[in-house]
Amino acid sequence: MRTLLYFLVLAAFPAAGSPDALSPEAAFDLHARVMLQNDAEARREFDARIGPAQGPYQGMHPEVPPLARGLSTSSMDLMLQSAAADGARHDTYPWATAVLRRTHCHATGSRVGQRSSDGRHVADIRFTCQAADVQNLYDWYIATLFDQRHGNDRFWAAYMKQLLEGPLRTTEGTTQLVAAPDDGIWHSERLASTFPVIEQDVAAALWATWLPMTQWRAEAKQRMAQRLTRNAECDSLLRRYWKCSARLGPQDLSGADALAAMLGDSQHNVPEAERSQQCTALRPKIEALWPEPCE
Repeated sequence: MRTLLYFLVLAAFPAAGSPDALSPEAAFDLHARVMLQNDAEARREFDARIGPAQGPYQGMHPEVPPLARGLSTSSMDLMLQSAAADGARHDTYPWATAVLRRTHCHATGSRVGQRSSDGRHVADIRFTCQAADVQNLYDWYIATLFDQRHGNDRFWAAYMKQLLEGPLRTTEGTTQLVAAPDDGIWHSERLASTFPVIEQDVAAALWATWLPMTQWRAEAKQRMAQRLTRNAECDSLLRRYWKCSARLGPQDLSGADALAAMLGDSQHNVPEAERSQQCTALRPKIEALWPEPCE
């Protein structure tokens, strides 16, 4: 009877410190919970199930998660580069932490192999993240190129709110986990970096979604250069339209493209002086489009 009772207790309460090994996909999901939500329950489970493979980093959880620090620093650097009106470096860690907590990443599949150099098992992980979508802020950002004084504060306020409250979109990425042949604990290597590979790969997927502004700026400048007519009066009219549209109607900057196309199409083989006269005559009609003076 005593022996039977002993086995019943073992069945009901598995030995501490010997949880079942996680699959590569489940291990990725647990890594992601700690990186993004960073709640106490996720940290405890991580320390119990993956911590033993972390070596000297076992149990280390920074007060500000690296992804929150990275989002805060990267967005603030872009904000300062754009000459935001207040020019002040705000403490954006709480905002970045809140953004990450509404972001969820999950593994969608893996391919497992073995590394010949050290015998470790390697899992190539595919994952998706549900992250805030900022694409609808494109025109607002382009407006900052023409109207920094009004446009920067407007864009960055909308941007920070969008990441906190806006609709989500799916972004994809890949990463790797490894496991020693003798323990089967899937975890992320650090290689030559302080941060695990998985943090760098998840950050790359999220930054591509959240921080497209450098690409937006380059594309806009290229498009503007292609739209210029090389006539001083007409180009002055175009720049005036871009500036006024940025200030008074930042979500309708496409009108500048239409104006540039009209000026280009209608002025082939027209003498330079006549082109200038036409654009001068067109200016008051363009000014009349705005609901208030554009100064």
